[in-house]
Amino acid sequence: MAAPRRKKAAAGDAAAAPKKRATRKKPAPAPAANVIDTPAAELGLSTSDPGIAALTAAVREAGGAPLGAYRDPLGGHALLLASLPIDKVAPTSFQRDAAPAHVAKLVRSIGKTGRFLDPIIAMREDDGRFLTPNGNHRLTAMRELGAKSIVALLVPER
Repeated sequence: MAAPRRKKAAAGDAAAAPKKRATRKKPAPAPAANVIDTPAAELGLSTSDPGIAALTAAVREAGGAPLGAYRDPLGGHALLLASLPIDKVAPTSFQRDAAPAHVAKLVRSIGKTGRFLDPIIAMREDDGRFLTPNGNHRLTAMRELGAKSIVALLVPER
């Protein structure tokens, strides 16, 4: 036996579906006070730029290679892209432990493509090591794949 048909609510009928609450749009975030207005073509830097020269030398001392340098388009801070010996890189102490399932997924993905496309962020320590605050899973996956180096975006200041 079929269920009885419902009567359609007339426009303006109080028994109609409840009204949705009006949602307020969040205001756009205010731009940072130190936003630079530099055209894209002018963001590139030499690895010998005074803002990153010491970091470039430290990368070479550690057995790594500077790959390129640029100013970030928001604050204009100098950054260095480098290849680092994987045994000179460690996660910061406040990072969570690497989840085996996540590492396995990265190993499959990186292994399948044969490319490491997501550089870690790293900072140089006084003892010559490089610490990554956000790359523990990628670092672990690259180690499991047998990589001897890893690409990192290095921040000169701590």
